[in-house]
Amino acid sequence: MKIAKRLKADCFIGAGFLLFGVLNVFVIIPKTIRVVRNPLMVNLEIVQNGRVLPYVYSGLIILCGIALMVFQLLKKETGNETGNSTKLTELKEEIVPSSIYLAVVILFAVLVPLIHFIPVAIVCTFALTWLYGYKKLYVTIPVSVLLPVAVYFLLTKFLYVRF
Repeated sequence: MKIAKRLKADCFIGAGFLLFGVLNVFVIIPKTIRVVRNPLMVNLEIVQNGRVLPYVYSGLIILCGIALMVFQLLKKETGNETGNSTKLTELKEEIVPSSIYLAVVILFAVLVPLIHFIPVAIVCTFALTWLYGYKKLYVTIPVSVLLPVAVYFLLTKFLYVRF
């Protein structure tokens, strides 16, 4: 019964990732990242385009969403479902955690342009690790602080991404 519920949740999350990736490709990236053309470097125009990496990541998000939904549809449900579960417990066990996860991801995408990357990433990383059930604060807090700071410095110092 838990496997069937997990499969339904995977399909829901896959659809959310698919929607988020398509929204990125057609709405968010074209409206937020402008293209700067340098007439001196004609051959490197694609590399200099600030939209390339976000398009690649959005394409990967779309592919992962599609793959998650396809794998969910191809899996055979194992175990016998007894039908004893009520609609409320089904809603609580499968849709609410998936909705919270999807809401945190969308909230991250919305808040990063408004607030700085580091505080939003710290809060979202902490929320996602807490949602997945890892509740040891002596590990969760340092990881949720150090990981976004490391990613920020990687993006700004090595990849020269401006926030």
